[in-house]
Amino acid sequence: MQQSEIVYLKKSKFVFGFAMVVLAYHFFTNTFLSQISSPPPPLVFPSIDNAYWLLLISGIPQLIISNSFLLTVFDISLISLPLLVFVYPSKRLLYVIFSAFITLYFLIFNLYSGHHFHGLVGLIFISIPFWTKSSERFEMLWKAVRFYTLFIFTSAAIWKISRGTAFDFNHLHNILQHQHAQLLFDDSESWRAIFVRWLLMHPAICFVLMLSAITTQASFAVGFFTKQLDNVLLVLLLSFVVFNYLVMNIVSSELLVLGLTLLPENFWTKE
Repeated sequence: MQQSEIVYLKKSKFVFGFAMVVLAYHFFTNTFLSQISSPPPPLVFPSIDNAYWLLLISGIPQLIISNSFLLTVFDISLISLPLLVFVYPSKRLLYVIFSAFITLYFLIFNLYSGHHFHGLVGLIFISIPFWTKSSERFEMLWKAVRFYTLFIFTSAAIWKISRGTAFDFNHLHNILQHQHAQLLFDDSESWRAIFVRWLLMHPAICFVLMLSAITTQASFAVGFFTKQLDNVLLVLLLSFVVFNYLVMNIVSSELLVLGLTLLPENFWTKE
């Protein structure tokens, strides 16, 4: 077996092993389409995103959500595809079908959940390189996903700086008040509520945390010029996910799959 094929198969196992964990999490948190469609959601939330409006116009979400048989087939297919990839890792068609199903799930769930979540974007993009049979195109697309990872964080920092958020002393403090209002009322003695109250009593620490988060995001710009610090960026990615959970109670661990593009090449080539 050629070295490029070994790398391809190893990356496939890591990516789609991660996919199985993510989908299992969605199943046990009752967020599969069949689990959120009983009874069928009365409202949709396309917002001002053209992709969601086009999907609604196609009638596909309405057809799937209103048909219990299609819902069952869709959910079983979604959870089965990563398993099939493990058994038949050289079947490129499986990767294409997985990308289509995870994208459709991502869009339909966001339509009916009332909020446009972003976590599954990582799985959607990192599944695309596996479509091709050419090792050269695969590596090119893998590098493209790495650049996309860098763009996500760098652009987030630029957005905050350009809007003046980075210079607003009370920005994170105000967000925490809104983000955790229900927690502070319903579960005021939990560790998170105690931690949030402590942060709210120390606005200067909130400001430092916000600046730290923006600095972390801006640091990913280094990756556009060199890969020598990718191991540092991977640690920053892990730290950001932990920060998001502890401070904001936002589970963004699904984006960790993009961290695979920051691993050094010798990680994939060694036996």
